[in-house]
Amino acid sequence: GFTSKNNKWYTAALILNGWQRIERVEGNSGAPAFGTQLTYKPNPEVTLNYSAYAGSDQPDSLKKMRFFNNIYGIFQLNTKIGIIAGLDVGLEQSAKNSRDYYRWYAPGIIVKYRLEPKIILAARGEYYADPDNVVVSTGTVHGFKTFGFSGNIDYRISPLAVCRLEIRRFKA
Repeated sequence: GFTSKNNKWYTAALILNGWQRIERVEGNSGAPAFGTQLTYKPNPEVTLNYSAYAGSDQPDSLKKMRFFNNIYGIFQLNTKIGIIAGLDVGLEQSAKNSRDYYRWYAPGIIVKYRLEPKIILAARGEYYADPDNVVVSTGTVHGFKTFGFSGNIDYRISPLAVCRLEIRRFKA
């Protein structure tokens, strides 16, 4: 990775073994997968990020290309309130060498409120749609679609440790 002299830009280019893999999938002898990251911090209160993945995570006999995009922004509105908003969008070939792609996506937002220096309250809302069963296989006609909501209390034990109490609800 590379960080600019003014610390506002960070870029990285990655050579990968596949989708969240330490080792390449058996039978995949083709080209490696690739990833990128571009982060921009115009000031201490704003972080904007774009990350991408391109590659296959299957043996050569089934090889389908996958493309994934992650976009998010972190906004510290004041000393107490912060917002994180993001969107994930993925595409994968429907079959080897196909020009048709299955899609999935997941928008989400987190609102944080600093109650005290060591206590943060947060609420999260998210939606996940994988209608073609690419990442989450349900075996149903409509695939996997769910809303998620959560609330949590974080207590900072030390600069390196946080204790979290979280309540989550998913509705599909």
